Amino acid sequence: MVPKGWSKFKVGDIFDVQLGKMLNQQAKLQSPQYPYLTNFNVRWGSFVFDDINTMYFSESEKQKYSLKAGDILMCEGGEVGRCAIWNQEIDCFYQKALHRLRAKEHVSPQYFQFYMESIAGSKTIENLTGKTSISHLTQEKLVSLSIVLPPIPEQRKIAQILSTWDKAITTTERLLTNRQQQKKALMQRLLTGKQRFAGFEEDWKKQQIKDVVSMNYGKSPKDILDSEGIYPVIGTGGITGRSNEFLVNENAVIVGRKGTIDRPTLVKESFWAIDTVFYCLPENGIDITWFYYWISHIDLKQYNESSGLPSLSRETIYAIKLLVPDLVEQQKIASVLSAADAEITAIQNQLDNLKQQKKALMQQLLTGKRRVKVDSPALATQ
Repeated sequence: MVPKGWSKFKVGDIFDVQLGKMLNQQAKLQSPQYPYLTNFNVRWGSFVFDDINTMYFSESEKQKYSLKAGDILMCEGGEVGRCAIWNQEIDCFYQKALHRLRAKEHVSPQYFQFYMESIAGSKTIENLTGKTSISHLTQEKLVSLSIVLPPIPEQRKIAQILSTWDKAITTTERLLTNRQQQKKALMQRLLTGKQRFAGFEEDWKKQQIKDVVSMNYGKSPKDILDSEGIYPVIGTGGITGRSNEFLVNENAVIVGRKGTIDRPTLVKESFWAIDTVFYCLPENGIDITWFYYWISHIDLKQYNESSGLPSLSRETIYAIKLLVPDLVEQQKIASVLSAADAEITAIQNQLDNLKQQKKALMQQLLTGKRRVKVDSPALATQ
């Protein structure tokens, strides 16, 4: 169904599409060298300029593969269809992993970018990509892609609305990253004693992990799994199933014994621990939440004892030395770091909600199920 006032096009009707320059060893050796973009540098709606590569472009190639403001660069392979609009004031070129789309008429590049994001991973894209080990979207297939477009003023209005969500998402992502970095720095200071709370002056005790917690082996869940079970079954990657039986009935810290060994988990409910993990229970005078933060801030990978699948031994972990504050100070440290985690979780939930809202909005606006009113003459001519 084509919404009233909308028209159906092929991508080749509304864009001049060109694949980038093929890499070759000779061009990597000739001078002068010029920067070029690969699909690594293209994100949804933006570019990253880390690890920019260079190669030789002749004068005719520079003309052919140069970028203009408003051009879309789209990934030809990998995450097929991922794209961003070029708006940089720098000379840069692009290689064969990218399609360059230059708008002719009937289409707003910003609207098309949101459209591609809305169909990413869908059957529409899947049906266009090659069926090799790595997906590829050839130029022939890309130009044949059908798209139904509203008039240009409506496209711009829709893009403007979705850009508002993008700005909110970007702001929230930056806030989340900032809070995560602050928490990491706070852990480093609090868990090493570089920063102490007022009223705590007693020296910390030098101990080993064996003095702080008991590390216990998990058990195979083969005979206790039940999809309707009330207790989680926990492995190195988190919850792997459910059970009506529990192995541990108190707060504990899960440490991977094989596989993922560097992501401890704090569990505050009854659970079953599988046989690829240790579950750590506190000794007297130890707050298990404090221990969780302490073991989370060290690099457990350095204690790996296998050249293949990462592996930890209990004896090696038991021998690790640490400085231990008294119980009250442990609880104070755990409380502050738990508050930081709660704030990070709240921001993450806000970010997830924004992304879901944008996804739902794209589904409505880009299909014409929800129409927008174009009431600004300026918008219609931008």
